[in-house]
Amino acid sequence: MSAPAPQVIQLSCPNCRTPMRAQVFTLVDVGLQPELKNYLLAGQLNMAVCPNCGTPAMIAAPLIYHDPAKQLLLVHFPQQLNARPDEEERFIGDAAAALMRSLPQNAPKGYMLAP
Repeated sequence: MSAPAPQVIQLSCPNCRTPMRAQVFTLVDVGLQPELKNYLLAGQLNMAVCPNCGTPAMIAAPLIYHDPAKQLLLVHFPQQLNARPDEEERFIGDAAAALMRSLPQNAPKGYMLAP
């Protein structure tokens, strides 16, 4: 599996309303993109900075974090998304299925069944 690409979204600065584009990651697989772990831990993942006034804006997006070496799968759904339970389940199921298909056949996968 290749590294998951971020989505590019258009948003407005919460301070000065300047339009800007930002990358949004909904899947962080540190087995493929270990540098994203540092961005996440530093609070910089899914963060946009206004090119006009410099105001940072956290982008609310669902996030799946996968660390195959530690057999760790975490899911975060920001409350402000007001996602319905079926939307959350579909997102988690689709992402977990894609991750399971991407792992080597003999790799442990059971930990993904209870994120």
